[in-house]
Amino acid sequence: MTQRRTWWLIAAALALVLVGAGVLLLRRDSDRTEASDSACRLTAPPSATPNGDVAGLEVVEKGFSLVGADRPWVSSGAVLRNATERVAYRTLVTIDALDARGRTLIWADHQLFKTQVVPVLGPGASITVGNALAVEQGADRGRVASIAVTFVVTQWLDPAHGEQGLGAIATAVVPGSGKRDPEGSGSVSYTATSTNCAEMKSRGTSMVFRDSAGKLIGGALNNEPQLSSCDPGHSTALTASTVQLGIPADADLDRTSVTVYCDFDRPFTPVASGVPVN
Repeated sequence: MTQRRTWWLIAAALALVLVGAGVLLLRRDSDRTEASDSACRLTAPPSATPNGDVAGLEVVEKGFSLVGADRPWVSSGAVLRNATERVAYRTLVTIDALDARGRTLIWADHQLFKTQVVPVLGPGASITVGNALAVEQGADRGRVASIAVTFVVTQWLDPAHGEQGLGAIATAVVPGSGKRDPEGSGSVSYTATSTNCAEMKSRGTSMVFRDSAGKLIGGALNNEPQLSSCDPGHSTALTASTVQLGIPADADLDRTSVTVYCDFDRPFTPVASGVPVN
């Protein structure tokens, strides 16, 4: 393992205590659209435990690639669609890499990083979810046969819009901005347009990568909270950078999908399997 990878694994373990594993650097130049105080009613839903009802949510696309010359990393991505007329709130999504017998191949130290929370998935909407994790010591590249994407919804909410903090957030990658180093880390620049009437709390950013033909081939999660990605209105000059080995060599970075995770708050959660890292 190179010195750079060793540094990231140490940093990831330390960062998880505070906010999770990953790095996301943002620069902000925003045109903020303010709403009147009387129209803006950001009220967090009451806390709840996952209700287990996932009817109406489906994985419509997924893919993975192996990245790294020594111990491989699995770069995984998926598209999750909400076919209902309700809002799926705080959906826990777990991405795992499996061998031909359905056994996990994720390195033991990265098992705690497999689950992330998607704060808001509106009626009829689709969202991209990505993650990149190292495989277990000694696992050769040919042993990774597939990825499994599982999810559970914490709460189903009535449809609402930006005045209630459940509005859509659109993103667009800046063409030609993508960079990838030979090991598989890199960055893309993007813009974000939030229909929420006030600033929300960031729970990180997810990226999904495609090849030149549009096939989904991987993804990455950057779960450090950000200052500007969840501002109301239109934000420009945002750059997502990662030191995870999550960008496949054949990724067409202009085709990257960026998902900004914005929530009413960001609860502190203990380090445990199944608990979201963001």
